[in-house]
Amino acid sequence: MKISGFPVLKLLFLLLSIMPVLISCNNTPLSGTRGSFSDQALKNFRSGLFYQSKNEDSSFYYFEKALAYCDSCDNDTLRPLILFRVASLHFKAFNYKQALEIFDSSMVEAKRNKNFAVVTNCLNELGNLERDLNNPETSRAYLEQALKTAEQYHLSLQIGVTLGNIANLQENPDSALKMNERAISILKNIKGAEMEYCSVLSNMANSISDQERAITLYYEAISVAGKNQFWEILIGAYNNLACTYLENNNLAEAEACLRDHAIPAALKTNNTDWLSTVYESYAELFEKKGDFHQAYAYQKKALKSRTEASQKQAAAQMRLLNALFRAKNREIEIQEKTDEIKVKHYQLNRSYVWLFVLLLAVVLLVVISLWWIQRKNLKLRNQEIDTAKRLSAIEEKEQERLSMQLHDTIRPLSSVLMKQIESMEFPDEEMKQSMIVKLSEASRQLRQISHRLNPLMREQMTFTELTRSLRDDFIGQSGLYVNLRLPQIEPVLPKDTVNQLYFILQELMMNAGKHVKAGNVNISISEELDNLYILYSDDGPGFNPAGVSLSGLGLMHIFERTKLLHGKAVLDSSPGKGTQWTISIPLRKTD
Repeated sequence: MKISGFPVLKLLFLLLSIMPVLISCNNTPLSGTRGSFSDQALKNFRSGLFYQSKNEDSSFYYFEKALAYCDSCDNDTLRPLILFRVASLHFKAFNYKQALEIFDSSMVEAKRNKNFAVVTNCLNELGNLERDLNNPETSRAYLEQALKTAEQYHLSLQIGVTLGNIANLQENPDSALKMNERAISILKNIKGAEMEYCSVLSNMANSISDQERAITLYYEAISVAGKNQFWEILIGAYNNLACTYLENNNLAEAEACLRDHAIPAALKTNNTDWLSTVYESYAELFEKKGDFHQAYAYQKKALKSRTEASQKQAAAQMRLLNALFRAKNREIEIQEKTDEIKVKHYQLNRSYVWLFVLLLAVVLLVVISLWWIQRKNLKLRNQEIDTAKRLSAIEEKEQERLSMQLHDTIRPLSSVLMKQIESMEFPDEEMKQSMIVKLSEASRQLRQISHRLNPLMREQMTFTELTRSLRDDFIGQSGLYVNLRLPQIEPVLPKDTVNQLYFILQELMMNAGKHVKAGNVNISISEELDNLYILYSDDGPGFNPAGVSLSGLGLMHIFERTKLLHGKAVLDSSPGKGTQWTISIPLRKTD
């Protein structure tokens, strides 16, 4: 899976514009209380920078303290830089309205201080924000204004970054190519701009149709990223390079990129988000090779990594939202106390009105945040279902292949064995006839199994016929008694539902064959209140579900296939008391 659109404007590049301010603040003599406040503002700002890539809620805390010290000492030089960082945190928390206001405040103060690097950075971020809001024209206007400002004040780094951002919005491939080439020529010669240079190289490689040149650009990005340990760019470049090789059917080079570089780098940095993407690309490679077993295995790994990445992102998002929430509460408390001092008792009711409005804004922010988190969870569930469908399709392809091989092998092998038995002399003619009958019966059962493995043959059988056939085969193989209860009226089920139910019942019986040595197996299937219920129980030894990993293929398949049908599977077992399953599937009408 090729991933495009590396974020060119990494906040790290702002350090180039920060350094003169830090130096000037260090060289300014501190005197009295005002100098102490300025020193504390700079100290807290540096702490915020340190935590920004590691712990965003702590970063926000230090930036808030730095702003408070700046207000106490009137440090107008450092203030726009802090505002830019705070606005970026609001942007990352999807609090777009607050981010827009703070970016605007940062630009106003930066213009007053003639710090046009910060002005350009704010315009770039506003362009990215509007692009996220799906406002391409407004985004382009901000970026063009940023480019004009950067060119006017000869800010080479900002020119290169802005050109890369504008190129991502271009609908004309030739225009995008020219802008990327110009951005590369500028960034290549700037010391300290290696990350932005790599990002533009990767974005340009993703957007051009000339695959040979794209491969060259990827290798250049990989070389620079590897030297500077830009792990995310390095992993992404190797992944996209592998996808390009896959498009050219160069499977060996694609596998080398993923196996020897992308996957080890993602594992080393514990980057589960990129690891899931690389695993998906590796699964595509095995699927193209025809190795569906390995493709299935890596799709499982991709799903697991994607889940871990989403959980980490959700946890970090929640911490940042909590920090913003606490900051908002502090603002409310400060505002309330200030109003009480200014307006005395006769304006108390008015203060309560404003307090209510602010609290309502906080509640609205929390509601929007929870809605967004719920939306992310829904998207994750849809991704899990899509992955499960893909795994199911791969498994059905493999079973269809096995069905064809089994069908093609049974008939000639049976004929040869039959002829050999008929040509042999037996002391007892009844023994000979018994062997012929058993061989014929075994051949018939194998053909039935072959037919059921084939999806096309299964579609010609009803759900009841499939279930009874499974039961008969299981009794013949295991010797266990199966008490099967089916609905009196044939259930009306979609083809994909019948397929998934077939595999669920097959897994239940296979588990019984493994663990139930003697006793009964009871399976009851009923249709009630627009739901299909499968109740399973056996007299087996049972087990403690809490002490057994549910990642085994058998148990996992039952849960995953039930989830694929939007149903629910409940396992109940304990040592010495057998095993029980309760599976409910919501029914939907077929066309």
